Formats: sequence, structure tokens, C-alpha cells
Amino acid sequence: MATHAGLALELGITRKKSLSPQMEAILIWCQCRTREYDNVQIRDFTQSWANGLAFAALIHNFFPNAFDYRALRVDTPQDRMKNYELAFATGEKFAGVPDFLTAE
Repeated sequence: MATHAGLALELGITRKKSLSPQMEAILIWCQCRTREYDNVQIRDFTQSWANGLAFAALIHNFFPNAFDYRALRVDTPQDRMKNYELAFATGEKFAGVPDFLTAE
């Protein structure tokens, strides 16, 4: 079994050594799951998630038939809110992930 550090090297993912090993592993996992998605570059746990595409891509990775990822837009604050709402609703519907967070 590969370590998260080894996987990061293999895939050419830049490691964030300022994170705890656990947080770095989660970041690398998210990067691996979303690396094939357009306009998604997860580098941190803040700005990389700001437009909703990273979260939508992560959910879409597991449920690709649930919605059309390519139709998502980020041009307006309403677009970004819709991305989050769609990802949260899909996660809850298909995986039973409770909506503890809100898009706001």
C-alpha cells in the first residue's frame, strides 16, 4: 500500500508540509479524486474551494451520473452558491451524507 507522500510524488502533487500528516493525507486524497476535472486545482482548504467546483468535482467523482459537471458555472455569486447546493444535495441523496454545513 502506498503512503500519501509516495502517492503525491508519483502523481506529481506538491506536498503541503505545513499541514499535519492527517490533513496532508486528506488534501492529497482530494487532489487525487479531482485531478481530472477542469478548473479544479486543490492546493489548500480555503481558496481552492471558494467557487464550489472542487466540492462538486469531489461529489461528482463518486456519482458521475448525478449531474453534469461541465454545466457548472462560476461567473456570479449565485453560480457558486448553486455549485455548493448541488454538491450538498447530491451527497445527501446518494451517499446519505448529512448536510451539517451550508453553502453559505
